[in-house]
Amino acid sequence: MPWLPRFLRSSRQKTLDAALKEAAQVPPALPPQPDGPDAPPESWAAALGLPVEALAGVGPPFLPGEAEVARQVSAHFDAHRPGPASFPAVALNVLELLRDPKLDAGALARAIELDMALSAGVLALANSAVFRGVSKVETLREGVARLGLTEVARLAAALSTRSLYRGMRAELELFGGIWDRLFHHAATVARAGAELTQARRLGDPDRVFLGGMLHDVGKSLALRSLGALVVEGRVDRPGPEAVERILHQLHVQIGAEAHREWGLPEGLTAIATRHHLPDLGGGAGQEELHVVRLCSAMDLSRVAPGASWEAPAEAVDSARALGLGPTRVGALRAALAEHAEWVRMLFGAAQ
Repeated sequence: MPWLPRFLRSSRQKTLDAALKEAAQVPPALPPQPDGPDAPPESWAAALGLPVEALAGVGPPFLPGEAEVARQVSAHFDAHRPGPASFPAVALNVLELLRDPKLDAGALARAIELDMALSAGVLALANSAVFRGVSKVETLREGVARLGLTEVARLAAALSTRSLYRGMRAELELFGGIWDRLFHHAATVARAGAELTQARRLGDPDRVFLGGMLHDVGKSLALRSLGALVVEGRVDRPGPEAVERILHQLHVQIGAEAHREWGLPEGLTAIATRHHLPDLGGGAGQEELHVVRLCSAMDLSRVAPGASWEAPAEAVDSARALGLGPTRVGALRAALAEHAEWVRMLFGAAQ
């Protein structure tokens, strides 16, 4: 059957021709867009103000002896866990009040005046150069009216949680500047995260604010234990860079334990325990976590490059999960600097 080979060759050619024609109709894959979530590394590095090598996320190992100090700090925390009463519950209460559409200045003032230190702090801020009006504010109600309900609630939350960023006098003398920087970082992340959440409708701004204030609280608690060990002569005082490495190594574990001791809402605990997990990915319900993770990573990359070696990669991962490109990330970097200056004016300069 001499016709059969010709038929088979013809059929194969027709099949090949059809496949080539179909392939020609499929548009080629587009290269990564320079301003989209799939932007190339160079665009992300420029937006973060970092060299492209920083996106690799390679960190230094512990130096000899640091691992043992970290072990002792962890053991000290386990033996001196903060009880449920050590959490300033007013921080949750005042933010919860904002959910009441009938809330007025008087009701918020009554909630705050139960804490004398908090009342004094709000009045001081209302009369500060940042908010000062024509006349001096004499009452909490006047202070709330001047500052606004949302601003007062967030200031109250920041002021009340500031107690978590303090140690005993001897510990403050050892590491006072570090405690200040931890608080300033938390307050900057809280303010920037709440604004980003509200602007892009990524969740609850007030929950993000408190999540920002508490996402690194494990560092301050670890620092308390480290300070106590140094004061007691059980460990030598580490240098500043070693302290940063030790706190970074321990803060997620210690923060998770503290959140459980305090019985905080699950959403806040998830932010504290998951913000350093690699490749979190997107998905509904994770927006608030990604907002705090993005703002925290970017603030660390801005003020202390290298202190948190995962920060640049975390910032890019969370930006992509939120659908943000390098241009918006660059704008957020500028906003973070403005929020940091706002925190400095409100609470004093970090040492």
